[in-house]
Amino acid sequence: MRRTKDAKNPYRLSESVSPTAYFVRWIPNQKIFALSADTREHLIKKMNEPEAKELFMFCGAVEINLSLARATETVTLHAHDLKITDGYIDKDGIRHGARSVKYNKKYQTATLSFGKKIGAGACWLYIEYSGTLNDDMCGAYGTTYQDGDVWRYGIATQFEATDARRVFPCFDEPAKKATVEFSLDIPHDLTALSNMPVEYETSTGAVKIVTFKTTPRMSTYLMAFTVMKFEYIEATDRYGVKVRVYTTPGKKEHGRFGLEVALHTLPALADYYGMKYPLPKLDLVAIPDFAAGAMENWGIETFRETALLVDPKNDSVAARERIADVVDHELAHHWFGNLVTMYWWNHIWLNEGFADFVENKMVDLQFPAWERTLRFISESVLAALHAMDKKNSHPIECEVQNPEEIRENFDTTTYSGGGSVNLMNEQYLTEEGFRKGLREYLQTYAYGNATTQNLWDMIERATGKPIRSVMGTFTRNTGYPLVTVEEQENKEATTRRFKLSQERFLFDGSKDKKNQTWTIPIGTTARNASKPTYSYMFGKNMMLEVPVRPGDWVKFNPGTTSLYRVLYPPYIRNELRAAVKAGDLGPADRIGLLDDVFALAKAGHVPMVEAVETLSAYEKESSYYVWSMIAGALGDIDHILHPGVRMPDDAYTHFREYAKNFFADPARVMTWNKRGDETNASILLRALALRCFGGYGDTETITTARAKIDAFLAGEPLDPDIRQAVYILNAENGGPEALKKLMRVYDSTEDHQEKIRVLRAIGKTQDPDTVRRVLDLAVSNKVRKQDTVIVFVNTDKNQAALPIVWNYIKKNWKLLYARYHGDGIRHLGNIVGVAKRFKTEDMYRDVKRFFADHPLKGAKRTMAETLEEIRLNIAIRKRDKDSIARWFAERASARGPVSLTLTTEALMTELPELR
Repeated sequence: MRRTKDAKNPYRLSESVSPTAYFVRWIPNQKIFALSADTREHLIKKMNEPEAKELFMFCGAVEINLSLARATETVTLHAHDLKITDGYIDKDGIRHGARSVKYNKKYQTATLSFGKKIGAGACWLYIEYSGTLNDDMCGAYGTTYQDGDVWRYGIATQFEATDARRVFPCFDEPAKKATVEFSLDIPHDLTALSNMPVEYETSTGAVKIVTFKTTPRMSTYLMAFTVMKFEYIEATDRYGVKVRVYTTPGKKEHGRFGLEVALHTLPALADYYGMKYPLPKLDLVAIPDFAAGAMENWGIETFRETALLVDPKNDSVAARERIADVVDHELAHHWFGNLVTMYWWNHIWLNEGFADFVENKMVDLQFPAWERTLRFISESVLAALHAMDKKNSHPIECEVQNPEEIRENFDTTTYSGGGSVNLMNEQYLTEEGFRKGLREYLQTYAYGNATTQNLWDMIERATGKPIRSVMGTFTRNTGYPLVTVEEQENKEATTRRFKLSQERFLFDGSKDKKNQTWTIPIGTTARNASKPTYSYMFGKNMMLEVPVRPGDWVKFNPGTTSLYRVLYPPYIRNELRAAVKAGDLGPADRIGLLDDVFALAKAGHVPMVEAVETLSAYEKESSYYVWSMIAGALGDIDHILHPGVRMPDDAYTHFREYAKNFFADPARVMTWNKRGDETNASILLRALALRCFGGYGDTETITTARAKIDAFLAGEPLDPDIRQAVYILNAENGGPEALKKLMRVYDSTEDHQEKIRVLRAIGKTQDPDTVRRVLDLAVSNKVRKQDTVIVFVNTDKNQAALPIVWNYIKKNWKLLYARYHGDGIRHLGNIVGVAKRFKTEDMYRDVKRFFADHPLKGAKRTMAETLEEIRLNIAIRKRDKDSIARWFAERASARGPVSLTLTTEALMTELPELR
């Protein structure tokens, strides 16, 4: 492996000391498992009592087979919040005891000094240590679960990115791969799970020692174990791999769908990568308390319950789609990430970007009717465009040094940006060529580590195409390009001639001082074109002839599959709006066109009124994913015009009436009730249309939502696919009484999906006193720590609540910081990120001052981007608010009172795709 700039990183361990094998014995205090109570709140209270502190202690011993490249008197390895009580090196049968142990808190290391040089070559390092279980959902931590009528305490782990060092002393870097044999002591009535199957168990009184088989060579962040009372269901995939879904008691049947997905995708990935899954088993484990969505630990994937389990009584289309996404994402990692691991965290996109991309392919393969590729465009590609357009955005390949910087890189740019680059890779190389390159990469670096450069090398060797110079610009450069189109005079009757220029797109319209260029896949489609055509733009400018007759529309970036935006001259924008209205553009192109025009309007490249006017071309839209974009666009206008805590003015009233009427047709077509064998997209559209129709003030829809929750609480069924809309409309249009009803739903179930629906909804409440009660509830023991964030994040578009939420954050900063410091800082970053919706100079100064006084390591970029967004909000309101207000006033005046008189039958004729 060639040396890189990473080798100069002071947070990195010495390259001259490498582990080859670990033998870990881990012993928790057995009394911790005896903790129980009749409610979760009572159990947490017991856990927090002073006399309980010693229950959370653990101890252990680790033997590490080391390879020393040169003689040394010291060995430095990672140990964070651990105490080393004994240590020695065995070299050639001679034991050398550690004279001293020196800890470095900043670098999270321990250095053992032996008083004499230990010669180069193989040796054994033995360490005894102790530590403490935490409640931060990282390292080894406590989780609470229900076992019948009793709440109990269990142990779970999360080591990615840098938290194996909290559990045992180790060389906690991805390139320091080694085998692991792990054993731990637990009570007889509990189950321990780890990466490999159990080798054997031995009994010592009330305790059993569980020893697991030795793992393949792997990085420490991929190790995992958990101890609880589990149930499971199992099956064997078509290549003979035993797959199990583990749950806490009473929930194993909720794992049926997740098991079905895994049984499909694990062998399908083996076929796709050309390599079978290399471990003898795969466990999918639902953990009640879990910070991330899921984690791809080799052989033992761990999940939030909402990402793996679905209760048939609360089963929804959205829940099933999310489970399929997450399960397939984690399965994809067993090759990209686990078998071949990035050399250092600069290249984390090799893990997450590939999992994001392959997840889409596998879900589409199993469920082709779900339109997963269209959702990839509307969610992943567009998410990347919106994440990578800030001055403080980072490149996909991003230099990182310390744990805080590493954690901050697990973001939309890495996941969705990386996934979108892989979609572009596949287009450039063809599906067969791309897969050929991936297979060569995996075969070459199996059980080892690699960099982005290594990937490009393997793909170029396999395909003969210069992938490094083409797609490398999208991983190395910060952001993505804006392509400006100017039509040139052309005498040919069968083509149109264009001059293209590129620059970095920034969401506020400012200029990029770095003057970057990209190698851009310029695709075009046109009226009557049988298929798109592609060329590559290598410099700042390019001349391009497109085979289309003058007067026929032409669109760049067909299918919205590439990371760039397009600025057309006004008359071409008019042509494309007409094409949308005529039904000539497919849904992916309609999505991209609408997202582009609103992004360009915010940046000041086109008038905001023109973006608003573009919506009129979408009035007969039929695709759920396009409707989702329309809802987002109307939300942007709502944000510009919303008067905040003041009474609505005429401009805002006119806008709400317009937005309400926009959703009237689909809401009336879909109704509250399902009809026949509907597609997932139709089911999702019903919920969206009703939520938005009622959200913009339709009184009948609000009244029906109130009646439905009352009937549900009285014991009548309520379709899970519309529950989220019902709950939100009740929260938005009710105060304390609505909260009381929603909390009755919350308290009546242990299904996590249902609890999350309630938490999302209560963040939408408008009543000031109720908002405060909601926030107090969110930080109470009634809500799991990972779910608190859901409440705060769902207040970000609630203009009435936002000032209350921000004041609450400031007032309760010590509580929130204590709750989410360290590895939970990403959650705290999401909480303070609600401030990005502010739009006044006073609030900009207030937020900026608070951020300066309360800096967050690991959320610096979030804070900087939040301030960027507030500045843009201020600029947009100053520049565009009055012109938008006039547009809606003129529209209202021209139309007069709206009367919806079409029958359902007529609407079905108008919008046949909604049937």
